[in-house]
Amino acid sequence: MERKTLEAIEFDKIKSMVIDQTITEYGNRAAEALVPLCEFLHAKKLLSELSEAIVLFIKKGNVPIASVNDISDQIKRAELGGTLNAAELLDVAKILKISNALITYYN
Repeated sequence: MERKTLEAIEFDKIKSMVIDQTITEYGNRAAEALVPLCEFLHAKKLLSELSEAIVLFIKKGNVPIASVNDISDQIKRAELGGTLNAAELLDVAKILKISNALITYYN
């Protein structure tokens, strides 16, 4: 998409607002990578997913998610047989707890 068009729709401003609403590092990286869609069918599919998310939000309220640290390095180390310290184990436990809450939320 042309820079002039992006400026006209204030895409950077909107993107900044989305980034400000992220809770997790992963969400922040995903928001940073946002680009406008030019393909109608792809945009239509994502709007359908958004509609589903809105219905779920109306029925069940906020998604039970909290700020978490990225544990991908710790997972790799553990897969290689390494050990995790107490703080790293607490980060893993927090993600597992949130994962369980998300499963309950979506079921």
